[in-house]
Amino acid sequence: MKFTPLPGLAILALTPVAHAQITYSTGFESPTFTAGAPIEGNDGWARGSGLAAQILASSAQAQSGTQSAFLPGVVNPGFTAESIGLTYGGPTGTALNPVTLSASFFVDPATSPTNRFFSLQMSSGLSSGSTFGGISIDFNGNIRVGTGPAALSSAAGDLTTNRLADYQNRWITLSVTHTGTSIIGSVSGLGTSTGASSVTSSALARGGSFSHVILAADGLTTTNGGAYVDNFKVESVPEPTTMTVLGLAALIASKRKKKA
Repeated sequence: MKFTPLPGLAILALTPVAHAQITYSTGFESPTFTAGAPIEGNDGWARGSGLAAQILASSAQAQSGTQSAFLPGVVNPGFTAESIGLTYGGPTGTALNPVTLSASFFVDPATSPTNRFFSLQMSSGLSSGSTFGGISIDFNGNIRVGTGPAALSSAAGDLTTNRLADYQNRWITLSVTHTGTSIIGSVSGLGTSTGASSVTSSALARGGSFSHVILAADGLTTTNGGAYVDNFKVESVPEPTTMTVLGLAALIASKRKKKA
């Protein structure tokens, strides 16, 4: 797990601009993750609410490096999910806003049927039932944003539709942001044969206390399918008040050190 410290706190405290901090990132690379083995039990990842196949580290596809995570197809009523709980500036469960989750997805039409969808979810707990925001992609050509699991698998969450030709056999980036009061989703890296290369949703009103990320695969019939995920990261923007307190603490500590 890669945690990034907050450098230059004293300087940041004197400016009104809050800079995003990467609190966690992974490319599912070796030796932390072993190709062909579950990501579960490594780097903080744990089984979510899914009862089907596990998400595996894979060397079959990679946007960068040599590995990615493979979200396998499952047979309905199957659902597979892996979750990671993150701690940032406090215990797991502490509100972290605003926060952005992003990852690159590659869905192979040779192995993925039209009824399969894959999602990146923001949650207040280990299970998908605690999801309060997320973004999904399917092989009907739909990308969806929603404030709960239901919208990620129905037309109610449509961000852009009929875009299969613009994202099959290529890596695209999905991201979802929670501002503290709303959810905003976006996609970039799309082809432009049927639309723009990037699309961003309007803000969807939703509160929530972020503590877990969920990667999930699900489907509506008995057909199998799969997708790859790479360059996953979580970014946060510390609140100005928090930054000021931390900055002042750093300044005081620095002065005391000099006096000593």
